[in-house]
Amino acid sequence: MQDITELIKDAAKSLPHDRSFIAEESFSLYDSMSALDLMEPRMDGCEVDITYYQNRQAITRSRKNNQFMYTEQDKIKEMSDSQLKLNLQTVPPRPMPRHIAESSLPWDPNDDNNSLNIKSVNVILLEMLVCLDGYLAGDSLAETIYTCIYTHESILQEMADAHDQEKCTTLQKVLFVSTLLLLKLSHMIRIIVQRADIYEEEDFTLNSYNFPFAKRLDPKYADATLEELSNMVNQILQELKQDSTQDVDIICASLAFFLNFLEACVVLTSRTKDNVVEQTTALQDSIRTNAVAMNHLVEKITSMSSEKGILYTANDEKIIFSAFDPYIHRHLLGNTPVRKVVLSTPLYALKNLLSIYMDIDASLCTLLLQGDSFARIKTILSNLSKRPQKLNILLRSLIVVNLYFDDLLLGRHSLALLIAKDMQQKAVPKSVTSTEFGQHFLERLCKPMYDILKLFTMNRNRQRGYIDIVMLKDWSKLLQEAATVDVLFQREFGLGGQGNRAMLYVSNFILSNSSFLLEHHVGLGVELGLFHGAYHALTAFWYRDFLISTRLNVLTNMKEQVKARRQMEEQIRQEELAKEQKQLKNSGGGKKKKGKKNTKKPASVGIQPIELKTPTDDREDMEYLLLTVKRTLCRGIVRYLAALYQAKVLTKPCYRFTSQEICFRKRFEAFGQMRQPPLLTFEDFSKGTDFESVPSATLISSAADCFNSTKKLLDELSTRFDKLEETYRCVDRDEIKSLQKVCIANSIYLSKLGSSKDTQDLKANLDYSSHKEFCIISF
Repeated sequence: MQDITELIKDAAKSLPHDRSFIAEESFSLYDSMSALDLMEPRMDGCEVDITYYQNRQAITRSRKNNQFMYTEQDKIKEMSDSQLKLNLQTVPPRPMPRHIAESSLPWDPNDDNNSLNIKSVNVILLEMLVCLDGYLAGDSLAETIYTCIYTHESILQEMADAHDQEKCTTLQKVLFVSTLLLLKLSHMIRIIVQRADIYEEEDFTLNSYNFPFAKRLDPKYADATLEELSNMVNQILQELKQDSTQDVDIICASLAFFLNFLEACVVLTSRTKDNVVEQTTALQDSIRTNAVAMNHLVEKITSMSSEKGILYTANDEKIIFSAFDPYIHRHLLGNTPVRKVVLSTPLYALKNLLSIYMDIDASLCTLLLQGDSFARIKTILSNLSKRPQKLNILLRSLIVVNLYFDDLLLGRHSLALLIAKDMQQKAVPKSVTSTEFGQHFLERLCKPMYDILKLFTMNRNRQRGYIDIVMLKDWSKLLQEAATVDVLFQREFGLGGQGNRAMLYVSNFILSNSSFLLEHHVGLGVELGLFHGAYHALTAFWYRDFLISTRLNVLTNMKEQVKARRQMEEQIRQEELAKEQKQLKNSGGGKKKKGKKNTKKPASVGIQPIELKTPTDDREDMEYLLLTVKRTLCRGIVRYLAALYQAKVLTKPCYRFTSQEICFRKRFEAFGQMRQPPLLTFEDFSKGTDFESVPSATLISSAADCFNSTKKLLDELSTRFDKLEETYRCVDRDEIKSLQKVCIANSIYLSKLGSSKDTQDLKANLDYSSHKEFCIISF
């Protein structure tokens, strides 16, 4: 390698500053920064550490739970100059082979140096699964799928030609078909993620680097249907099963998994409203059956692996070195810092892929089959969003793709009709949505309500930005439109509240949803660590207390209206029942025919009793109780922090270039878009958290009462937990235990604070390890 830096410097000296040497619009800041790092070994993406090609032990490909190939950057400073110079010797990546014969790829069964046998095919297929796992983990195609040299166009074409001429052995067919499935699956994954458009940089790398995904092959392979691919795989499996060994079983299971995973993706992106339930049920059964076979594969790999999950011998590593190269496409990544893409071991990769595959059943199939109301769909998606094991980007994208298609929610329900039923469940009279202006409002409401569902499919950090930028503006306008609908409804039916008070049916429904968005926004801020330090946490919990109180007030009003309406309906039903029974009694009198007895029983009354309690009602009661828990917990934390400030354990921050008021205003300025609930000011916050006139003992006792009350509410929540189906629960058992832990720990530390004589030596610490949204304040 020749250093041309000085030549570039000499050429650049004669260039004037007012005329750029490169003036193309496509030459971005990224390109400029890359150009500055030309010839810098640690920044030049087209150079590879020479030890990779010298040391065959580097075939571990920087796996997790194993040693890195390269020296970590923070250790370079500790190295001597001679060691550093040795470590920075680099060479270009190996050239891409144009033909199988020119490469060292295992293909010829008669090759003495690198023969294709059952063991080598086993290793290659496992590595393909590792590449797929890396791609789903967010690494680029160039660093995962296309590190497999079999996937490249010239090699793939040669394998296809051999397959057409029937010159392939069974193992060669396995390699060709598995490579084809890997490419088709990765292409399908990319299409799904791009279509859903909810990914972040850490979730997925969309850049395809112009890789063809086998599209330039013969159409019978490039455009092969799922059925045709399935026939090819089944034929190979029949040939392989004649020789049943452990390696053959692993090959069969790996090949079947590629096909099953592709089948799930194809089915979930090509369905219509006519076959949603049938296809979903069939897919659910297929996933559960295939998962059993994959679990057996995981058990076999586990038994073959060491404690670190490595199962390869030196000969296996030689095969990997021949068939895979993590640096062969390094030139596509530009002159950037050399990344250390850490791929999993086969065991970890299989477990991850199996988890993603089974999550299709647990999350998406459950949603499609059991999502029969808007509230239930929202609960399922909310629980998926909150769960500790985050859903993979593929799963979240598949949920978005299936959330609304063929003009129906989940391909089964009219969105406007589900919203209307949800409104009726929350005290909005049915006659409101049946009017012309009510129908227009329902159509207007569809997009914002759909956005609430879509919100839960995003990353937690993106949810907050989506609320800020997209949702609050819509819901602000909806509040005004809802007030208009209420007025029109009252005029049309000649209604009015007591003392001519407005009856805010639709307005309350909109306010309950908009206050949920604001409260969720603050909760996300706490969870993501945006309210750093005790003082800013105080502002968050104080504001969240207000927002939850608003929601509870609205929900209480709705519950009272629903209760009154049902009592009225029950009274009307009883009156109609009594009237019909009276008519039957009167019609039973009169003369009977001689010699015949009247054996005919009176007709049964056709009025059915009203079901006073439904699973949806139980879910809403549980949600109401959970909101009460969170509000009481917020109040307890606010008073606890106030007691710490009063005891001088905490001090308020002082700023030179900003102020506490500016910080408060900036944190909540997005809420100013909403008229209801009103935007709170810094003055409101100062008054609401001013406990200077309250004795310390009283303040500590008040905070302790809040935590004790919360503990009792959580006990009640636990008793109701098992009475509801999983898809109706708005909280899981683990979260209830986490909240109980927060209450108990804070009560203990409060008691310690109350008994301490010298509190100035105490140092408070806010710990969110038990629950992401509520802290334990320890010292």
